[in-house]
Amino acid sequence: MPSLAPRVERFLTGQAVAYDLISHGRTVSLEQAAQAAEIPVGAMVRAVVLHLDRRMWMAVLPLNHIIDFSALARLLKGRPTPASADELAALFPDCEPGCVPPLGAAYGVDVVCDEAILEPEWVTFEGGSHEALVRVGRDALRRLTSEARYARIARPVESLVQSPECVESEGEPASRCAEAVRDLSPGTELTKRIEAIYELPVMPAHARSLLELRNQPDAGAAELARVVELDPSLAAQVMRYARSPLFGYQGKVDSLQDAISRVLGFDLVMNLALGLAALKPFRNPPDGPLGLRAFWRQATYGASLCQQLLRLMPAGRRPKPGLSYLAALLHNFGYLVIGHLFQPEFFLLNKMVAANPNVPVIRLEKQVLCMGQARELLCWGHAQVGGWLLHSWQLPDEVVVTAREHHSAGYAGPHREYVQLVQLSNYLLGRQGVGDVLAGELPHEALRGLGLDEWQVTAMAETFLAGCEGVDGMVGLEAG
Repeated sequence: MPSLAPRVERFLTGQAVAYDLISHGRTVSLEQAAQAAEIPVGAMVRAVVLHLDRRMWMAVLPLNHIIDFSALARLLKGRPTPASADELAALFPDCEPGCVPPLGAAYGVDVVCDEAILEPEWVTFEGGSHEALVRVGRDALRRLTSEARYARIARPVESLVQSPECVESEGEPASRCAEAVRDLSPGTELTKRIEAIYELPVMPAHARSLLELRNQPDAGAAELARVVELDPSLAAQVMRYARSPLFGYQGKVDSLQDAISRVLGFDLVMNLALGLAALKPFRNPPDGPLGLRAFWRQATYGASLCQQLLRLMPAGRRPKPGLSYLAALLHNFGYLVIGHLFQPEFFLLNKMVAANPNVPVIRLEKQVLCMGQARELLCWGHAQVGGWLLHSWQLPDEVVVTAREHHSAGYAGPHREYVQLVQLSNYLLGRQGVGDVLAGELPHEALRGLGLDEWQVTAMAETFLAGCEGVDGMVGLEAG
């Protein structure tokens, strides 16, 4: 039975507050918890811990709101920045990682509450566990936050919907748009931005081992199986892939070596394992159109769809299947890098994309990432950032170029067949509401370059996407 964090329980008891404990299946975010417990997001309260001049603050706001950092800065006489994961772990030692109860008084933290938290009759919040929520009445919440400062420090997520002036701006963000976005982003010093840029994530050890094996000309299925088996979760994903209906293998697949030699082949398994190993360390937010769930959905669907597109291409023009899979799996790698190095900006971008589903993501990136003194470091967008890190990791040029150029219409440079394959896949997925590319006409340059017929491609994609439940099970959306 899930329980409250000890300090939360003592605080509620000490305040003589009546509350309900709502158990639910294990979740990794408040949005998922609200869905699991069937609670409106407007009645959920979340806490964001910030620091300003060596002092910790807690901002408490409804789940369907986003902090207005300009308003908060005016109230606190300085612009605060989000606390790190290590700071949160030290501040909330009796809570599960990622759980922040909005009861600053229980943990000796000063609190600022948005006035909107008192609008619902009943409110719900985390109590220190990913398997339970606390529900209290409005009067009880007012008592629990009696020492907090109340002000309008947040805006509804709906306020992120772009005005026509912003949406139609093709070049630099309009000044009014840029100013509005800056209000919602915590300011950090340029030196900290530069330090973050040079704190590049290192390639995971398992991915390095796979790259070393990839460069050995005499390596075979047995050697690859031994390396993959070092990571049980990765081995399980390869086995699920081999047993999926996509490959139609009728016999039993009882070992990794069987999966490699009988079903998938060395090249495809090598690139599949390399891609999954490279992506595994990133722990971005799970929810939203750019969150890990959406990332993995597009990555697995797109990589599998590229394999189907290859079968329609003229034999002499087909890119290598394994490299095509890897390029498709990693083409949006930049989202993970931005989320890893620049969490506040990624959080805001994720919300902006959710609020503006009909605006191209690369246009929203200009508004969110091209801000402030450090704009040169972020304004590249996810495509350039992803290509940059993949290049630093010495991944194949085909993969680096695809990540860097997949939003470049009409790209005709080196390895263009890989770029065109991923572009075509993304447009086909966009027609089904999957991924970050808006529905529209298929890129004719890509169709011509790959020697494909639009009608044939569309028919194949519709058949493929109708059975995508099998793709979900192949690699697993939990792989990230």
